[in-house]
Amino acid sequence: MRIALIGQAPFGAAVFERLVEDGHEIVGVFTPPEREGGRADPLAQAARDAGVALQQPRRWQRRGEVDEEVCAAYEATEPELNVMAFVTQIIPSRVLEFPRLKTIQYHPSMLPKHRGRSAINHAIVEGDTMTGVSIFWVDEGLDTGPILLQVPVEIGPNETINSLYRDKLFPLGVQAMSDAVKLVAAGQAPRHRQVEEDMTYEGPWEGDIAQIDFSRSAQQVHNFIRGSDRAPGAWSTIGGERMTLYGSTLAEGSGSAGEVLGWMRRGGRSPAATVRCGWIWCGRAGSGLGRRSGRRARGLGRGRGLDGWRWSRPGASDRGAPKGGGWAALRRAGCLFAGQPEDVAAGDGEID
Repeated sequence: MRIALIGQAPFGAAVFERLVEDGHEIVGVFTPPEREGGRADPLAQAARDAGVALQQPRRWQRRGEVDEEVCAAYEATEPELNVMAFVTQIIPSRVLEFPRLKTIQYHPSMLPKHRGRSAINHAIVEGDTMTGVSIFWVDEGLDTGPILLQVPVEIGPNETINSLYRDKLFPLGVQAMSDAVKLVAAGQAPRHRQVEEDMTYEGPWEGDIAQIDFSRSAQQVHNFIRGSDRAPGAWSTIGGERMTLYGSTLAEGSGSAGEVLGWMRRGGRSPAATVRCGWIWCGRAGSGLGRRSGRRARGLGRGRGLDGWRWSRPGASDRGAPKGGGWAALRRAGCLFAGQPEDVAAGDGEID
């Protein structure tokens, strides 16, 4: 089947390679322009390597008016089907409706739940235990078209955006797109209307929206950190500096936020302890340290026995805890967060 592939990034490239393996003819690839002097887009590079016609329009339309030159170049490829794999541009309906078999697209959720471009973030932040991938027929709405194929998948209790996408939603999406195209080619592709009553839509999860509210329960903080890892990165400010936190697990414990709960070891790492602000830091001897400026924190040097201990208050200390002025975060350091009473959450920290 003659396919126009619209998309970008590693996912787009993986779909390209799979469709070629399946015996389909990719008649044209359409990606956003690459940055001058930057890395080549994986999908664009795959098209170049395969000798497939590549178009990189800055936009397909402007103020509702289609770019005739761009659309003419697209129509000249004479596709039977459009496949959209990681599309961030607005594609005009003229293009969506042009092929004889129309247009299908990948989305990383079980539509109609979590429409929008931050579907993976919101699924984890909201504490969902299941998500999935959807291949749907594109219409003029945002992720509103009829469902062609869906594959559910479990969200693990400690999974992050990165791990969920990389290990599950990416490979499942490539396979689902391959299966969907086969159904279309065979004339067996269904069109199941989305149930609007079950619809949820969430806006982009980016920027300052990812600031952590430590007054919430440990489970909520745990989900919030996982659902922001690695982009945009859950963050808070300590000592006037902004710190981004990555990864999270829940730990058993009880007490008020900020109360020292004791010392522990986690996964063979250096000891960890709660401090008055509600943090528990777990360091790694010899790991790289640094403030936002990149300078090493005072008092504890690389490779020393207490390397990795950093407090969120200058001079904070408790029985058995190392003393030191200032604060810094261990890059890739583990940490625990005390939440509301009876709750403790854990995660990783890094200075922006």
